[in-house]
Amino acid sequence: MEIFKIRSGLKFTREAIERGRLVVGYLGGSITDGRAGHNWSDYFSNWLCAMYPDTRIVVENAAMGATGSDMAVLRVEKQIIERQCNLVFIEYAVNDQAKESVYRYEAREGLLRKLMSYGKCDIVLVYTYCKDMYEDLVKQKVPATVQEYEVLAQHYGISSVWPGLKAYEGWQQGLYQHHEWMPDGLHPQSFGSNIYAHCVKEFFKLALTEQNERGSMPEAMYENNWENVTLLTDHDMVIHGNGYFYRAYHTIPVDLVFHTKAVGAKLSFDFYGTGCVAVHMVGMKSYALAYRIDNGEWIERQNDKYDWMEELKDFNFKVLARNLERKKHHVEIKAILSDSPKGIGDVLEIPFVAIIP
Repeated sequence: MEIFKIRSGLKFTREAIERGRLVVGYLGGSITDGRAGHNWSDYFSNWLCAMYPDTRIVVENAAMGATGSDMAVLRVEKQIIERQCNLVFIEYAVNDQAKESVYRYEAREGLLRKLMSYGKCDIVLVYTYCKDMYEDLVKQKVPATVQEYEVLAQHYGISSVWPGLKAYEGWQQGLYQHHEWMPDGLHPQSFGSNIYAHCVKEFFKLALTEQNERGSMPEAMYENNWENVTLLTDHDMVIHGNGYFYRAYHTIPVDLVFHTKAVGAKLSFDFYGTGCVAVHMVGMKSYALAYRIDNGEWIERQNDKYDWMEELKDFNFKVLARNLERKKHHVEIKAILSDSPKGIGDVLEIPFVAIIP
């Protein structure tokens, strides 16, 4: 098992530093989320500023807790590509691991191909750690969620760094205790995040001197990858009942969000393609939702609620349909009461609806 795999140099990063302005993008979960203030991404960004005092460092941290590669595909164009990032770190090995393998490959390959089609940024895969990886690592085996990313990395000539393995090895060597590394078993605080950041720094210094450039984009490995997944706008959807779209400046880093307090209120839309996904906000106050495709049976999607869910802050990603016949379809989504013992809910909010061509 290798911590550094440098398959191509950081051409766009090097050129940006020489020009005097480097835009660094981060995609990942809570381990990378910049709002925490003590994650590896913060320490790495600070280190860049110290290393390159004559270069303006701009950080576009689009990492969000409890999200995976599937959510990243929906957000990468607006939050990374349109921001003209020169260097993009992707950290989803932990948050993707519970998803089925084919689904992971389709979302991940779509994300990588969107970034490669942009063609103006270096891409680096970052693998962190969670306790579910322990059994594989103790057997010197690469966890499936990491190995599958490595298959794509090899195919596309993308470099990767595994700070989770570096931290694991230090723990096994007795350099620190597990609770020092990650007190809650998943999220490093300052101590553990600095281990991760130091590993990424060492990778960065090596990769920056590598002259081998990433080649042109090869053929896709998965025909149904999500490269061409597109977001619907409010103009594409019809509201039935009491509801509206609003722009979320402070709570949700997206554009327009559908909002309703009325049980039974619906969104409907038509699309041409093989599938669609919807994301809704989950918290103590959230309704559940039901949906149907092409006037079929209604399917309910309930969600667990936990005491720490005070506001509508968690994103719940729902694949409404996959592998449909590629033709025109009709979809309806409606607000229903939650069956959670924590409460029936007060509101349904949907920030993303997307189409799989």
